[in-house]
Amino acid sequence: MPRHIHEFTLDIDRDRLFRALADLERWPEWDDDIEAVEHEGAPEAGSRFTLRLKDGSAVTLTVEAIEPPSIFVDQAKLPLARMLSRHELLPAEGGRTRLAGLALGQARGPQDRRRPAAPDGAHGRLCAQFVALSRTMKLRRKIRLTATCSAYMLK
Repeated sequence: MPRHIHEFTLDIDRDRLFRALADLERWPEWDDDIEAVEHEGAPEAGSRFTLRLKDGSAVTLTVEAIEPPSIFVDQAKLPLARMLSRHELLPAEGGRTRLAGLALGQARGPQDRRRPAAPDGAHGRLCAQFVALSRTMKLRRKIRLTATCSAYMLK
């Protein structure tokens, strides 16, 4: 199963970052592909939400785990694949937050149930989404995105 691992160190308190990640209605502010998010109530383990994408399609996700202010896990079951995304927010030095994430993709189909389901550029797109999330939160200090996203820098 293909894995995309990301890690960012952000100049933001992890409680504030977790609130932004768990605020499903605001996802369209930092993900350009999302038109709207439909859900009922606060996200909790087992709850479902639907992303209405700008291309007219929709994706329904299930919250697999949520442990404020540190863990948010969701899973999308697509027609021929499924994708699990895990975000872990860890305290870092100086009141900063280390955001470690993992995305797992698995294709489903009668011919090959173990075929990878990893869209090209998915990892870079994820990095760009967290850059956009940080900008949405109007962070004024420099944010350094580490590990495989080290090329992204904000002011």
